[in-house]
Amino acid sequence: MILCVIGSIGSVIAYSLSYSTIKGFLLTLVVQLVLYNMFKYIRDGWMTVKIKQMELEEIKSFEKQGMDLECAHCRHITYVPIRFDQQNVLECPDCNKNNAIYLNVTVARETVPLNTEAITTRLLIDEEERVKQTIRESNDDE
Repeated sequence: MILCVIGSIGSVIAYSLSYSTIKGFLLTLVVQLVLYNMFKYIRDGWMTVKIKQMELEEIKSFEKQGMDLECAHCRHITYVPIRFDQQNVLECPDCNKNNAIYLNVTVARETVPLNTEAITTRLLIDEEERVKQTIRESNDDE
């Protein structure tokens, strides 16, 4: 539909310039198709590059979700990516035996750490006072 409308506009412009209307229509039609295909080719290439970038970022994020695990057979330590959407298995590169990986997730309340410096200082002072008091009492008894 749009091709015909723009082709008709091209034929009107060709007629006003004293050219053949059929040649104007066909020329406009061919130019539209060429420009559309060029646009589509560039857009598809750009989209392919964007999709590959997103896939690489996803792979990098999976690499961040892993641990150094010890083989249950030979105790060789290997970095293993951990995923929650599939069963995790470690095939040891040293002894070539399979290891099952079991995940244990624990939920706990979030807490704010105490000021341990003040507690430690106060405990030391209390202990020091108690020792001094014990020494005083033992000196008074003599």
